[in-house]
Amino acid sequence: MLKRRILLGLLVVAVLLAGCSDDNKTDIKSLESSKASKVDMDVTAFFQKTESVNEYVSPFEEGMNKTTLMTTSAAKSTSPTERLVQKMNVDKASNSNDVKRQIVKYTVTKTSLETEDGEILLMNKTKWKSKGWSHYVVSTNETVKVKAGTFEECVLVVSVDKKTGLKKKTYYAKEVGMIKTTSQAKGEKERTLIELVETDSL
Repeated sequence: MLKRRILLGLLVVAVLLAGCSDDNKTDIKSLESSKASKVDMDVTAFFQKTESVNEYVSPFEEGMNKTTLMTTSAAKSTSPTERLVQKMNVDKASNSNDVKRQIVKYTVTKTSLETEDGEILLMNKTKWKSKGWSHYVVSTNETVKVKAGTFEECVLVVSVDKKTGLKKKTYYAKEVGMIKTTSQAKGEKERTLIELVETDSL
């Protein structure tokens, strides 16, 4: 009798775990098969606010065991939809004081977030394609814990490269912008590419 109960318990757990795994797959499959529909959100609210500074840590770099600190500061442009972001990369693991600076332009509207080279990072749609990637807005109500703290009502975008099977998850928080990005190659564990450690106003 006891053995039956144990076996029944194990069977229930197995079914529940299998169900959770299938749900993650079904989310993407259902989005792929469905028509693109609008998501009730203002994309501008999920971009880094002007006159602010974000600091990120990048614990992983291909072939290297080091941590890189990236600082981004956002500023207004002459265009109402254009945002300028200065990125500074510092290798915290080395003794070098070399700082790489780069000015990046983004086009931000209520419906989309686009890079200077035309890559669409975020839209108020359930799915879209850009630069060989398929993007899906999986959730607009994520609670995400990073080194900078816990952020609620975040947007989760899952991006898939169907040629390689590579999958990325990007989380956006209101008035902060991107707070975390993870990557998962086919058959491998998910790993964090970049994570927010601090955000502040200038």
